Amino acid sequence: MNQVYAIYAKESTNSPAVVNIFGTPGGRRSMKASRQIPRINKYMRKPRALKPLARYHVIARANRREMILLSREMKDLFLTVVKRSKTRYIFYISNFCIMGNHFHFILQPGDGESLSKIMQWILSVFAIHFNKSHEYSGHVWYDRFWSRILDNIRQFIAVFDYIVQTPVKAGIATNVFAYDYWVSVT
Repeated sequence: MNQVYAIYAKESTNSPAVVNIFGTPGGRRSMKASRQIPRINKYMRKPRALKPLARYHVIARANRREMILLSREMKDLFLTVVKRSKTRYIFYISNFCIMGNHFHFILQPGDGESLSKIMQWILSVFAIHFNKSHEYSGHVWYDRFWSRILDNIRQFIAVFDYIVQTPVKAGIATNVFAYDYWVSVT
């Protein structure tokens, strides 16, 4: 096993000392060595890319990829929550599609609105209603929602088409007009 060592100057002498930063042979950790080499957590979340008045492709997936949105009742509940969120926040949805275990939005927050706050409200309110209706507790959504800024018209059209074609590619609908839970809004 490879070990990482730090070199630092002893306080009492000018000669450097080599210390195993994962612990000395006695199991005690060298404080000076650990202060000199910063630990970087490679599992930390990257900050969400945000841009004022940008459009985003947003996806949220159900925990354990469960098919929580499969029934018409749950899809309608989700749409009701999204409609309610429009009374609290200003945002525009250009296109969306609700699948069995996830959904896609092309969403543009209004001036001064926060994408994270909008999505937090939608996801948490739906989770509360979902858990109450099924007498569950705990997480409904897997991790945080995914988002990507659509920087130009080419990206917008590509994502728009991808969202429209999702039910057909999944084999849920024979054509894009045969699926009830996607909407193209201008």
